[in-house]
Amino acid sequence: MTKVAPPGLAGEYMTVHTFLTGVRGIIAPFAAFYMAAQFGIAPTAVCMAGLIVLASLVLLRERKR
Repeated sequence: MTKVAPPGLAGEYMTVHTFLTGVRGIIAPFAAFYMAAQFGIAPTAVCMAGLIVLASLVLLRERKR
């Protein structure tokens, strides 16, 4: 995360990153269990894998900058 932060703002970026990681850690299990109950394990896994690929593509775009 600090590699994409503008010079001098790495601390602020890490603060936001840490906060959002905590929020994700609280919400994600509930969302995953709900999705698994509603749609099944396989569609939930495919959806989550797609989100991982999407996040990776966003980071690749940032790396090129």
